Amino acid sequence: MAGFSFKPEFFTTPIKLILPGIVVSMIGLLANNYFFNNPEKTRGKNSRIAWDNLSQYEKIYSDFSEQINCQYDGQFNDEYVDDLVHIQEMTSENLKTLKDDKDIDKQMATILNLRIDTYAKLKSTSKAYFDSIFIVYNNLSLDNKNDWQAIAARLNEKYTRAINRIYYRDTSIITMLGAELRKKYTDFKTVTFSFTPDNSPRDLNKNIIGRWSLLTTHEVLRFENGEKGMWTSDTINRAFQWKLDSTILTINFENNSPPITLTFFQCTKKTIYFLMSDPAIVLTGCRIKEL
Repeated sequence: MAGFSFKPEFFTTPIKLILPGIVVSMIGLLANNYFFNNPEKTRGKNSRIAWDNLSQYEKIYSDFSEQINCQYDGQFNDEYVDDLVHIQEMTSENLKTLKDDKDIDKQMATILNLRIDTYAKLKSTSKAYFDSIFIVYNNLSLDNKNDWQAIAARLNEKYTRAINRIYYRDTSIITMLGAELRKKYTDFKTVTFSFTPDNSPRDLNKNIIGRWSLLTTHEVLRFENGEKGMWTSDTINRAFQWKLDSTILTINFENNSPPITLTFFQCTKKTIYFLMSDPAIVLTGCRIKEL
């Protein structure tokens, strides 16, 4: 029987065809695995989710702290204090759950730590303030009760400045940390890292227009375009001209009454919060919806 043999090409040709396919498949598998399981990409995504949740909690707190003033009509009773301290505590606790995610960037974790401390400090400051103000009121003699409004105004101004300082004091640090996060992760490309007060001159000019019901005094302030307005107290209407310089608004009455100044701590679409010069009192106003 005649012998036969396989040519070497019989073995090498299929191998030459198969090996490149295997290599290409392996590269594709590795690339696909890297794309979906890239630690840096996952960390960036998780950090962005943490920031979005933080922003949501910040908005909830901001909306609630405005709403509660109007809800209680400026009466700082035990229920008001309990509700305010509760939302401050719950915000701090909720932010702690975001920090429990181990797979977020350390700079994002630092931002969370700063805000956790902010709300913890807001809680302790609010509780200490209202405890002290109740003690002061209860210790006033009957003869001094008439001075209570002026005393409360001074204490309220001090408290307002304190909580504003606490709320915004880490803004520059958070902005710097945010700039680093933007450099590292595309998920943060469009994020603005700041907690700026809503009382810049531009915001004041825009938000002040409209009618406001002043809590505790139940007067109505109306600010119109063209720097005109009306102050309604009981059945008395007093027209005025107003002028804004930074966060200080001067009111000049048309009946030649002495002018007064309003130093704004806050002016949003829902509430205004200011110190009036004469009498020296801190007032909160809630926007009256136009029909």
